[in-house]
Amino acid sequence: MTRLWSVCWLVVWAVLVSQQRASAYPAGWSDDMQVSFDTMRAQSKADIDIDAYNNVWVVWDDADWWDGDIWFTKLDSLGNILIPETNLSNNVTKSWLAEVAVDRSNNVQVIWRDYSEQGYGLWHAKIANDGTILVPAHLVVTGAGGIHLDLAMAIDKYQNIDIAWPEVPGQHVITFTKLDSMGVLIIARLQVSPNIYDAFWCGMAVDSMANCHIGYRCDSAWYNYRLSYSKIDSSGNVVIPYLWLGDGDYPSMLCDAHQNVHMAYNNPLGPHMRVEYLKLDNNGNILCGPETLTNNGNETGNCVDIALDSNQCLQAVWEAWYDTIIPVMYAKLDTSGHKLIPAVQIVYPPYTVGGGEPRIAVDGRDKIHVVWHDGRVPYGHIFGKYGENASKLQDIASGDRISSSCLKVQPNPFSSWTRIDYVDPGNDEATRLTIYNTAGRVVYSRYLNGCSPGVVWFGQDNAGCEVPAGVYFVQVQNNACAFLKKIIKLK
Repeated sequence: MTRLWSVCWLVVWAVLVSQQRASAYPAGWSDDMQVSFDTMRAQSKADIDIDAYNNVWVVWDDADWWDGDIWFTKLDSLGNILIPETNLSNNVTKSWLAEVAVDRSNNVQVIWRDYSEQGYGLWHAKIANDGTILVPAHLVVTGAGGIHLDLAMAIDKYQNIDIAWPEVPGQHVITFTKLDSMGVLIIARLQVSPNIYDAFWCGMAVDSMANCHIGYRCDSAWYNYRLSYSKIDSSGNVVIPYLWLGDGDYPSMLCDAHQNVHMAYNNPLGPHMRVEYLKLDNNGNILCGPETLTNNGNETGNCVDIALDSNQCLQAVWEAWYDTIIPVMYAKLDTSGHKLIPAVQIVYPPYTVGGGEPRIAVDGRDKIHVVWHDGRVPYGHIFGKYGENASKLQDIASGDRISSSCLKVQPNPFSSWTRIDYVDPGNDEATRLTIYNTAGRVVYSRYLNGCSPGVVWFGQDNAGCEVPAGVYFVQVQNNACAFLKKIIKLK
C-alpha cells in the first residue's frame, strides 16, 4: 500500500512539473541538451559564441583543486554536435575560466587563466572554423597572483583581442591587456582601477570605435560592492579612469548600435541578491536604471549574462537560488529597460545543487542559445538549449494585462500631431510611454511620472527628428498594467 501511494505521488508530481513547465516557458524553447560527456571529470564554467554560419561554439573547463584543462565543442543551431569535445589546453597544470569569441574572419579566439611563474596568468589559443588549431595554447602574460581569477574579453573592429582581468601587484587591480588576432601582445599590462581600492569581478564591452568599456567591483576598508566603470580608447589610453555607478558586482556588458553601454550585474545588498540593469552613454553617464530583473519575493539572482539581437533587444539569463535548487531564469528587455518578457524559469528539474553560471548568445536568425553547468549527471556537466526569439511586438501583445480600451489616440490617423490619453492605474510606480515601429524598434520613449494622463506626440523620435509615415504602436506601461494601441502617421 505504501509503495502504491509513493507511485501515485510521483505521478502527481510529474504532472504538476509538466504543467508548470508548459505554462511558464516562453514559446519555442527546446528541451535541455547535454553538451559535455566526459564521465571522469566535472565540467564547469562554460562560455558560448556564434559564428557566421549560426553554429554554436562552447568552451568550458574540467578543473578541480589540483589540475584541469580547457575543452571546446561545435554545435549546429539545433544542438547537433559538429565537432566533439576536444582538449584545447593539454596542460599538466590548472587551466580554467575560459572565454570564447568568434572574430570577423570566423576564427575562434579562446583565453583562460593558468599557472605561470608568478601566479595565474593569461593563456590564449586560436581555432579555425573547421576545428583546426591555428595557434596552440600559449602563455601571453605572466600573472601576479591573487585569489580573484575572473576575466573578460571582447574582439574589436581591428580583430584585436581586448582583455580585462584582476591581478595583485600589491593589491587587487583591474589590468587591461590587448593581443592581435594571433595572440601576440600589443599591450601587456595597463592598470585600469585606482590603487585605493581592491578591484575584481570584471566585465567588458567594445564599441564600434574600438573603445573598451570595463565594469568591475571595488572594495575598500569602509565600503564594499562599489560597481565601478572605466573607459579605454582604441590606442590604450585610459580616458575615464574611474566612475562609481552604485552598488553591485560581477557585471555582464555589451554595446549597442548607438554606442550606448548596457550592463547587467548582481546587487548583493539585501534583502536578497538581485539582478539589476543599467544603460550608460559612451562616457559612462547613466541613461536608464537601475532596473531590477529578478522577481519579487524570495528569488536570489546571480551570474547574469546578456546578449543583443538584431532588433536591439536585450536577452538576459541568470541563475536563481531557491532553497536547494538553482534554476536558470530568462528575461527580455528593450534597450530602455522595458521588460518585454519578465523573468521566467527556463530550466526545470531534474537538476541538483551546483547548476548555474548560464551564458547566452544570439545567432544571425535571432535564435537564443544558452549553456550552463548542471548537476543532474555525475560530476556535473555542461548542458544547453535554444529558444525561438519572438518579435518585440509579439512579446508586448502577448501580455495578459494589456487593454487597448484604456488607451485613446486622437486624431488617428494623424499628420502632424496626435494626443495620447490613458487611464491612470492609480499607483505611484513609474509609468512609461513608448512608441514602436513595425519592426519593433523604439522610436520614442519617456517617463510620465507626475504628468497628466494625456501627452501630445508630434511624430518625432527621441532625437527630435520626424519619423516617416507608416504604422506605429503606442504603449503605456508600468508594473501594474500595460496598454497598447496601433496608430497611423500620414505623410
